Amino acid sequence: MIAWWWPRRESFFTQSAAAVLVAVMILPGPVIGQKRLEKFVNDKHRVSLYYSPDVWNFQLQSSPRSDLAVFTAKGDPEAVAVLNMFDRVPGFTLTPRQLYEMDKASLQSIFGGMEILDERMLTLGGASAHLVVFDGKEKRVIRYTIVHQGYVYLLGYFAPKERHATYLSDFKTMVDTFAIDGLTTRAPVPPIDPAVSAPPAPSMALEISTRPRKVFLEQIGDSVTWHYHLVVKNPTSVEVELQGALLKLMSGTRVVEDVKLDAEMLRQSVRTETTRIPPGGEIVLLNNAERRPASMRIDRVEYALQFRLAGDRLYQQVISIPLLSYRQKTSLMLPFNGTWRVVQGHDIFEGHRQAADGQAFAYDFVYEVEGRDRRPTSSSSRKPALEDFYAYGRKVRAPADGRVVRAVDGIEDGPPTLTRPPFVTPPANNPYRILGNYVVLDHGNGEYSLLAHLKKGSLTFKVGDLVKKGQILGECGNSGNSTQPHIHYQLMDGPDHFKSLGLPVRFSRYRSRLNEREVEVAVGTPVVRELVENLVPPTPPKPSPRLRKAPRTKASARSVPSRRRTQRR
Repeated sequence: MIAWWWPRRESFFTQSAAAVLVAVMILPGPVIGQKRLEKFVNDKHRVSLYYSPDVWNFQLQSSPRSDLAVFTAKGDPEAVAVLNMFDRVPGFTLTPRQLYEMDKASLQSIFGGMEILDERMLTLGGASAHLVVFDGKEKRVIRYTIVHQGYVYLLGYFAPKERHATYLSDFKTMVDTFAIDGLTTRAPVPPIDPAVSAPPAPSMALEISTRPRKVFLEQIGDSVTWHYHLVVKNPTSVEVELQGALLKLMSGTRVVEDVKLDAEMLRQSVRTETTRIPPGGEIVLLNNAERRPASMRIDRVEYALQFRLAGDRLYQQVISIPLLSYRQKTSLMLPFNGTWRVVQGHDIFEGHRQAADGQAFAYDFVYEVEGRDRRPTSSSSRKPALEDFYAYGRKVRAPADGRVVRAVDGIEDGPPTLTRPPFVTPPANNPYRILGNYVVLDHGNGEYSLLAHLKKGSLTFKVGDLVKKGQILGECGNSGNSTQPHIHYQLMDGPDHFKSLGLPVRFSRYRSRLNEREVEVAVGTPVVRELVENLVPPTPPKPSPRLRKAPRTKASARSVPSRRRTQRR
């Protein structure tokens, strides 16, 4: 019943410190209407909330790394609210949104998909939080991910869709009364009043930009997503301290949504955990990413960034970030035959997207046979070899017509590893080694395809050659920064992986299988865990031979062709 709330195995939560003695109190509380409230307190994790014992059955479960408070509706055991409290990890830096992204694949699997209804950042209990509301196959889910000083809390509610609203107000009571010790009693952060701030003089202005330099919208289904890092440089000779920001999502001249970010929320998005920028220095506000319904037609983000110069008065500087819709020019097929699984896509917190370069919308594909990516070994102690992986040596095909503009074929295939190879950061002496053996195709319209990690010695074309869509380029290998044989594919606006912009990718004519649902896709964007297979065009039927009529016994002049007409045929 509650296993779904346990995060994925590779996430931070599985590495938390051992639990200590749990101190839990259930205290009588006020009566609201006809419902009596009790206060749940967990001193170990410094958290509390109110719930109604008239509505919920309560149970506490403990493990070496966390405590789990489970509230099951008395009238409906399928309606459940939970509060998962994880042990403190000193120096913990992941944001609530990052934690949600780490768990998203598990949530999709458990609930049979995720149709996002609402997703945003907010403050809950005085701490930074991420909210997502989504529909699975049968249930509607609400989940808050909250982070504060190394503590992580997951507060959620799920119930069958048709009965979800029945206990929603009672869950809202838990949300409204959720409190973290030391936060809700402190003085609230005073709002930033634009009226008391002023635009800086040109000599005091900050240099604000995005990474990547262009921010593309990507549409998947009925939603659009975007992602960028905000780079703030201080060109002045004095220290700058960011105080907050007013953020607006715009559609033309209309404000669709506005959000106030205080200094604490900004600090949590900076890797150095400070909003102070030394003279000549910079900070990067990481992972400015959102998902919204495409119907909102959001086309830009406006920031009003507030800061002080060496304790001086408050200044406000405005930047407008266009969100660009990209229309792909090349019709692309998947670069393989057979059924492959998307193991990494362009999700917001994957390494591809984080790099903010040519691989911003890249894919990693692994070939599977009956749900396995490798052959079973005879001994559990033997480490897998490259040949054990079904993908190794399979043909890699051109996704579209093009000219080969870059090709590398002499790098050895590395052994499969359980963890990332040591040069996840591109080596300074030759950063392109991260790609291993690779080929870049120029499609002739400002779009370039890159296929990487190919098998040594397998390339069938050289620079300058023309290739046709579907032709074999080489074989799947494990060269470069690769943990196991797979195909890495990306579309970009130039031939150089590190200098080009990644472009959103849409593939044509393929079969998709996800969550036991199989569909044929005319043009689409595969997602992580999806099984995809090219739809091979059907072979046209051979024309049936004409039936010859039996010769007539007495041929007429009209039925006998002349010599001239016969020659014309």
